[in-house]
Amino acid sequence: MNLPWDNHFETGVLLWHQWLTGKAPKMPESAEAPPKPGLPKDNGARPAMARCRTVADALLAPAFAQFVRYLLPDEGTRKAYVARERNLAALARAAIAVGQLETADLTRSFAVQMGSEKDSGSGRPLVSRAVAHGLLSTANPDEALYHAIQVVGIFGKQGGNAVDLARAMMTWPSARSDWAYRYNDAVLSLSKPAAK
Repeated sequence: MNLPWDNHFETGVLLWHQWLTGKAPKMPESAEAPPKPGLPKDNGARPAMARCRTVADALLAPAFAQFVRYLLPDEGTRKAYVARERNLAALARAAIAVGQLETADLTRSFAVQMGSEKDSGSGRPLVSRAVAHGLLSTANPDEALYHAIQVVGIFGKQGGNAVDLARAMMTWPSARSDWAYRYNDAVLSLSKPAAK
């Protein structure tokens, strides 16, 4: 799927998430933080998005329309893009997944965050192989959304990479192979060498 707004994508996702949660994203040291959203935080929007589980749920949530406006600020581009049902569904899945995140943390990719160490010194990934397999084994975007929501729940307050998550939900199953590799690479880095 061609994303016509790539130059607005990261900023749009971060502005919307900041508007939704009232929290600034955690950025890598070398990156510049996005500007503050132009709208004040809407206290009812976050719970409404947190309850969304399906594309139909998102289409009924006013916060989803705001998500589309942040990602596609030009009205003509926005109307042309959402005219295709497939594009609208992809946007809805991205908004639902990002709307579950408590904190946007852009310091590492979402898949690497899944494979990061659960507890210091445990050698176990934050997201178990069984849960990751549920997400990474499906080619169906709606099933991927279901599993992504599970993963975000495991992340809890530490949050996840909102931009990477949104992009993956927009392009699923294309992102699946890359995420599988990055997750497994992160898990392998947790392995401790055998003692001699």
